[in-house]
Amino acid sequence: MSVAAQLVSKCLAVRTAAHKAHLTARSYARHVALNDFYDALLDAVDEFAEVYMGLEGRFDSLPSAAVPAGQPLEFIRELVTWLESNRGAASAGHKALENIVDNITALSARAIYKLETLR
Repeated sequence: MSVAAQLVSKCLAVRTAAHKAHLTARSYARHVALNDFYDALLDAVDEFAEVYMGLEGRFDSLPSAAVPAGQPLEFIRELVTWLESNRGAASAGHKALENIVDNITALSARAIYKLETLR
């Protein structure tokens, strides 16, 4: 399975976890921050997948990815670490894909900031 396919599945799993956390948030600020994150993440992952398929061909399949449990700060930080470690492999040498991975990393970092400071 390609690292790009893993990226798509991992991001979609994190998006689902963020949506669940959004629905159970006890503060309005956290509720809004998570909503902003999962909305933007879905658009960015869709962009990554479509650009990848335009450059490298369609995915044969996407791997299963477990929806992370725990606190949103934890699983979003883990996503950032994974993205930074796998940026090159997921992008298959394409600058356009690297830029999208960087955008996903940036929106994740913004969510981390909001979740840490807006309570």
